[in-house]
Amino acid sequence: MPRLQEFSVDKDKAREGVWVPVGPNFYMKISYAGNAEYIADLEKRRRPYRTAILRGQMDDSKFIKEAAAAHLCRAWGEEANGEVDFAGNVIDDAEDLFERDGETVIPCNEETCLRLFTDDNYPEFWREVDRSCVMLQLFREDDIEDIVGN
Repeated sequence: MPRLQEFSVDKDKAREGVWVPVGPNFYMKISYAGNAEYIADLEKRRRPYRTAILRGQMDDSKFIKEAAAAHLCRAWGEEANGEVDFAGNVIDDAEDLFERDGETVIPCNEETCLRLFTDDNYPEFWREVDRSCVMLQLFREDDIEDIVGN
C-alpha cells in the first residue's frame, strides 16, 4: 500500500535541482516543475493571453519554454557526483559550460537554454528537460530505497 510520504517533495531539491543523466557522460541539473518560482513566472507570462490559451486559439508552449529556461535548467556538465564541468572546474552556479565539437563552449544560462529549447536541431534537449522536471521520484524527500523498505 502506498504511503503518503511517497508524494512529498523536498523543497530544496525542487528549487535547487537534482543531477539527471541525459546521455553518455553528460548530466543536467534540473529543478522540479512544481517549484514556486517556476509556477509564478509561468502564470505571469500566460496571464495576458489566458483567454486565448483556454479557448485553444493560442499555444502556450512558448511561455512554458521561457519559464523553464529561467527556472528549471540550472547547470550541465560531464559528471554529476563530483559536480564538475568539462574543464574540470567545480560547479558553483548555473554558469557552467559544456563542449560541442571539441571547441565551442556553451554556458548554461536562460538565454542559451531558451535557444536550445527552441532549436529544431536539438529537439531532444527540450524533451529531456520537460520529462525530467516532472519526475516526482527525483525530488522526493525520502530515498526511494527507504520508501520501498530495501
